[in-house]
Amino acid sequence: MDSGDWRTQLLPDLRQRIGNMIMETLKKRQELKEIAVTFEEKIYSTATSQQDYLQKISSKMLIVETRRSQNLIQPNPASSRQNALGRGSHNMQSQVNSQAQQLPVPTVANQTQI
Repeated sequence: MDSGDWRTQLLPDLRQRIGNMIMETLKKRQELKEIAVTFEEKIYSTATSQQDYLQKISSKMLIVETRRSQNLIQPNPASSRQNALGRGSHNMQSQVNSQAQQLPVPTVANQTQI
């Protein structure tokens, strides 16, 4: 049996569905970037010094990472569903939790990159 060009074997709507999945992934990534920027701006505006700024960022990121680790150890489907539906700032926290490894902890050297 000659399989020919693999492209002819794709279902007609498969490329459209894949394109939609790519778009959803990119939208989520953009949303995370916006969340990260808002998160940083809030800490920046409330910090009283550079040391306070870095301490608050580090502290918040540690909390996020700890919660993320706990969720990986003991997943709670009801909680995950609730987070997916969104609850104001709780939704922002859950989104940050799910992508915590992608968000670098700012240091003095890279503050201007934020």
